[in-house]
Amino acid sequence: MAKQAAQTVIKPSQSLVASGAKWYAILTQFFQTAGLYETIRGFEADLLVLSRAQHERLPKALERLEEEVK
Repeated sequence: MAKQAAQTVIKPSQSLVASGAKWYAILTQFFQTAGLYETIRGFEADLLVLSRAQHERLPKALERLEEEVK
């Protein structure tokens, strides 16, 4: 039987909130709603090492993702 993760609320890091990263809050909320708590932890870890170039490409990539998901 799969081990269930405890339901925890993960709040956005202050540096991401300060930079106006609305996409971060939206994705985190989606992961929480879907119960993807390990995904949130991986997402957080990836964001800690995101380069400036990656950070600059992210909004456009998210817009493209939004269009593809619709």
